[in-house]
Amino acid sequence: EAAAEYYIDFDFQEKIKEKKLLTFGNNYVLFEMPFIGEPQILNTVIFDMQMAGYKPVLAHVERYQFWHADYEK
Repeated sequence: EAAAEYYIDFDFQEKIKEKKLLTFGNNYVLFEMPFIGEPQILNTVIFDMQMAGYKPVLAHVERYQFWHADYEK
């Protein structure tokens, strides 16, 4: 199986609504976000993916330095 790594950008939510995301395994979606700061729409995007039947998987977790000291995230 092959899929794509999606970047949270201006049209990502539209792709979710249209169910046009490439998946791997059992409907997993690999996504990433800016490395500088958490996007304001992150929780909404994750919720939208789950409501559409996708299973979100965050790529490159080691790169998000803004979360390194926030263990609750």
